[in-house]
Amino acid sequence: MALVEANRAASASMERLWKYVGGLPSAREIRAVCVIALIVYPLIAAASAILETKGMQVGTYTLGGDFKAWYVVGKIMNRYPHDRIYDQVLQSNLLRELNPKWDGALPYARAPFLALLFQPLAKLPFLLAYFVWVIISVVLYLAGLRAIWPAGGRFRLSDTKVLLALSFPPFLADNLVAGQISAIAFFGFAACIALEKSGRSLAAGIALAICANKPTLLVLALPMAVISGRLRLLAGFAAGACTLTAVSLYAVGTAGCVAWLHMLSGFASAAVGSHTVFRLIKYVDINTFWRLLFGGQTRVGTELSLAVSVLGFVWLGASWWRWRRRGGSTDLLWSATLAWTLVVGAYTAIYDTILIVPAVILMAGTVHDNRQFASLATLVGAVYTAAFFTQPVADAIGLQVFTPLLAVMGAFALRSYGSHSLPADHLDGRIP
Repeated sequence: MALVEANRAASASMERLWKYVGGLPSAREIRAVCVIALIVYPLIAAASAILETKGMQVGTYTLGGDFKAWYVVGKIMNRYPHDRIYDQVLQSNLLRELNPKWDGALPYARAPFLALLFQPLAKLPFLLAYFVWVIISVVLYLAGLRAIWPAGGRFRLSDTKVLLALSFPPFLADNLVAGQISAIAFFGFAACIALEKSGRSLAAGIALAICANKPTLLVLALPMAVISGRLRLLAGFAAGACTLTAVSLYAVGTAGCVAWLHMLSGFASAAVGSHTVFRLIKYVDINTFWRLLFGGQTRVGTELSLAVSVLGFVWLGASWWRWRRRGGSTDLLWSATLAWTLVVGAYTAIYDTILIVPAVILMAGTVHDNRQFASLATLVGAVYTAAFFTQPVADAIGLQVFTPLLAVMGAFALRSYGSHSLPADHLDGRIP
């Protein structure tokens, strides 16, 4: 299969690259880089926020730059009819109240039920609300990590793998510093996986429904459940989705829910149209990859996106069906599904790529062959390193480095699933 051969070639190339630069870094060196990132990113963002108050714009990230969108939605819930949370003119006016020099758009396109979460936060001063949200994000993220941590491994904040997860730029820069909300979906997926592994499939489906706040994140998880015959998980998801629909109707009424569907339709059109409201360098899905590379939405790019998506789905579908017939661990299947979701989903933003973290943790607890583990470590090193510069590179030359790396990670998980009888989950301490 073409994707298998491409995965092997990419893995071999990255292994040669690491050897060329002196080999993979030691655990001590990795921890040092993580700690530096955890210190430097917030300092740069704080300095940028201070300089911004003096009329100077420095860098891309400022404290709470994206959190303004969620704060404004909370303001609308507190001060206006709730069905106006998708009114972009009103959103822009309130954004200018926060910053008179504001000139841009931060449209709210998440599910209506999330607005209830930001309603109480919007009663606080902006900076205080932002810091409360940072704490909530960290708690959700750590809870998700702990939920999927293999039973044989000790979960410690000083663990190299935990430090890598915390300092991963899409979490540290885009979710904590900028104030994005992907930690919610991260927790939803992690809880779903953990509950399913413990035999509580109905509860796992309910947890998965949390991710419906951004429906494109479920583009592969739901087909996975259908093809692999996980009926209890699907029943739980249906129950959770119905409950959240009722909550949404309570929050914003029928008019607000219809406005959300119109917003989703507009985003879908923008994702594949010749004009877009998106800042493309912040998106890593396969359609945006070709769009950046070819300088716009082209027929060739659309066909290539479709080809990669179909090939990935066929490979995934075959693996899901194989699990339905043979059973066994689902760790590598979930890893592949999460990785490919980021590639084939519509308008997958860089902040959503924190979903690759549980994929890596599940793979690290399943892959035991030394050669395969070395390949996985190489891939993880490449993904972590690329996260620091993928957006500047995309801006400079139109190449979104992250997209092929995510595809290779998904192919690696599927290839590993195809060549293994899957053992019980555990970390064997090869990364201290």
